[in-house]
Amino acid sequence: MCWPTKRTSKIFHSLEPYVRVMRPTARALRRLVRWILPLFLVVCLTGCATAPVKGRADLLAFLIDATTTRETVLLQLGQPSGRFEHGKILTYRLGYEEKTKHYWVVEREDNPTGWSTWLRAQFSLVLVFDEQGVLRKHSLVEVN
Repeated sequence: MCWPTKRTSKIFHSLEPYVRVMRPTARALRRLVRWILPLFLVVCLTGCATAPVKGRADLLAFLIDATTTRETVLLQLGQPSGRFEHGKILTYRLGYEEKTKHYWVVEREDNPTGWSTWLRAQFSLVLVFDEQGVLRKHSLVEVN
């Protein structure tokens, strides 16, 4: 065992500024560990959480022939995947979950060849409007 002597005391006193600099670093490390561990647990447990439900069962309930307007459709469903005859016919690609009976609008996907793909869509919603922009008829066509 080594007892402090004048010589060792001088060594310890010469190291004192360095030791004081290291103390906040150790304190900062403890603070960091206090934040990293809970954050790590949250990230790990988030991976176990269930995904949010996609779509809605009543997504198309607002579509009523001779009543619904084009503006209402655009507000409810967003931009269509296709427009024909100067906007008198609009089409939407819809995804569908059999288990929950939920529909959702699938964004149009173009592949490098320029042709659009229907990989994520199960249905095509076809809407036909009259000259005043009122829905004349609509149809849900299964595509996949």
